[in-house]
Amino acid sequence: MVNVPEIKAYMARRGDMTNKELAKRIGTSSATLARWFEKRDMPTSAAEKVMVTLEIPADEAMKIFFCSDVA
Repeated sequence: MVNVPEIKAYMARRGDMTNKELAKRIGTSSATLARWFEKRDMPTSAAEKVMVTLEIPADEAMKIFFCSDVA
């Protein structure tokens, strides 16, 4: 399960990045990104791109992209 609120927090820290801007930077459509966020799941390849784009530290990435539950 992907911790979407934490991704959104990183987006805010990176200059209030929008879903559309993040989608463009990782090479997908905003509709696809929205679907991943809604389902709280995304391909590992996309998670890696999000991690790099948002400068998420590796130790935090495991908690964000492979969490068992989101509060």
